[in-house]
Amino acid sequence: MSGLNLESGEIAENLLRLYEYMYQRLVTANVKRDAAAAQEVEDLLRSLLPAWQEAVKRQPERAPVPEIGASVSLRG
Repeated sequence: MSGLNLESGEIAENLLRLYEYMYQRLVTANVKRDAAAAQEVEDLLRSLLPAWQEAVKRQPERAPVPEIGASVSLRG
């Protein structure tokens, strides 16, 4: 969330709201031991991965983003 440039427009503002929502869902998942809340956040993050990959392609000096088939898990 802190890396977003909110002066860049509506997309950054929408991402901030989405990230805040995911953060709250992760807090709920932790406090209430709610696996469904954690799964919801994982699904949301996976849905954003292609957009992040495309953004990285447009700025090749950035660090690589994991491939779609890469193992990403919020379970600990």
